Amino acid sequence: MGTKKYEVQSGDTLGAIAQQNSTTVDKIMALNPQIKNKNLIMVGQDITIPIKEEEKKPKIEKIKEKIAKIKAKSKDSKPEDIANKSCRIIRVEKVTGPKEITIGKSATYEITKYNRDDLTDAEKKKVKWKVEIYDDCNSTTSIRNIDDCSTVPDVFEIQNDKLIIKKVPDFWTCCIKVYPYMEIPTIAVRQVSKIDKKELFLIFYIAEHYILTIRDRMFYEAAETRINNIKNSKWYNKECHKVHMIPFGPLDEIIEEVSSYIKKYGGKEKAFVKEVSIFSHSGPGDGPVSADGGVTIDPIENSTQMGLNGWGSIDFNWSKNNPIFAVLGCNAGRLIKDGKKINPFCKRISKLDNFKDVPIWGQSIETVPSMYPDYRVTVVGRSVGPGVGWDIGKHTYLVGMLKKGDGWKAMSFSTHSADLSQGELKEYPTVKKMNIFKNGNLIRSAEQKEFNDHQK
Repeated sequence: MGTKKYEVQSGDTLGAIAQQNSTTVDKIMALNPQIKNKNLIMVGQDITIPIKEEEKKPKIEKIKEKIAKIKAKSKDSKPEDIANKSCRIIRVEKVTGPKEITIGKSATYEITKYNRDDLTDAEKKKVKWKVEIYDDCNSTTSIRNIDDCSTVPDVFEIQNDKLIIKKVPDFWTCCIKVYPYMEIPTIAVRQVSKIDKKELFLIFYIAEHYILTIRDRMFYEAAETRINNIKNSKWYNKECHKVHMIPFGPLDEIIEEVSSYIKKYGGKEKAFVKEVSIFSHSGPGDGPVSADGGVTIDPIENSTQMGLNGWGSIDFNWSKNNPIFAVLGCNAGRLIKDGKKINPFCKRISKLDNFKDVPIWGQSIETVPSMYPDYRVTVVGRSVGPGVGWDIGKHTYLVGMLKKGDGWKAMSFSTHSADLSQGELKEYPTVKKMNIFKNGNLIRSAEQKEFNDHQK
């Protein structure tokens, strides 16, 4: 018994692959220990498939053998036998279902036409159901596949001709495609359903005097870059991804803003927060700062910052699809300063119930503006005075400066500072990684470009 490599294509199932290669799902699973669930394979995934020894024969020999077998069968088969066999084939020809479904609600799909009218209940039970989940209904590449819905009884119920989604999961994204099938799913028999769900990207920036001072204008520009990067991402879908750039004065305004945007898009059953990023001044222990004070909910530090009770009161209604909370100002994720350990803001809030299981990104050092997220590049015009030079360059990031004194090395005098090649960027200082916390623990450190990068 030999083997061969195969790359999973859109619409593939292990059952279909096994059938096409004259093998079984169990044999494929035995050769691919990385596949934990036989009903969950990913497009582009490489798998190993067993092949019989005869498959190694020269192609001409295999063709001759097939022709011989067909001739032998045709001699023994009567016309009425062939007709009867054709009539016994079961094929699904039409399925109906809702064009829109809602998170937390049930949905029913029904087969309304077979190729035969005399099917028994036993024959109907041979029908399988497949569900593909997409970020965009127009996409040909799914993000998750459930090849046999009967293997997920917590979500699906099958009743004769019907597939019932008991409760649409909140981690499903924008669209599903439902296929009933006997052997191989076909695009000709499916129902496409949009998910009545919105994922919110709420990008906050400090608003006080941002036109008048260099630093506050920096926060506005960095927030605008984040907005543009989201909208230019390949996965962005304006129908289900709602992106907002929100100014704030006192920090506690964020509490009401989050709530109001969830209500705007249909409430907690339909609107889920995918990202909250905050661009402002920040301190290592107590986090973001509103320069003019005015905080009334759990105020600290002369009412310029908000305590843990305030942060813990925000009802984010987080998406289950990889949410993120990021503080881009100075030191919010810093662990050591002047040789002393710090209990940083991002670690502290990661312990709160309303941040449970959400990655919290925080800068590990003081931040400075840059035109790139992984190298510190700036121009003289951005440093000479309030409101000057921010239109030089297309992008602004807040990055952690790796070494003091690197400011001059970061200065670019190129005529194309905003469009440097990777080779040119290596001449500039690299930046400090951000720290990422979850449930009170530092889980890793990573470059900001992992989630925020115009170069992708």
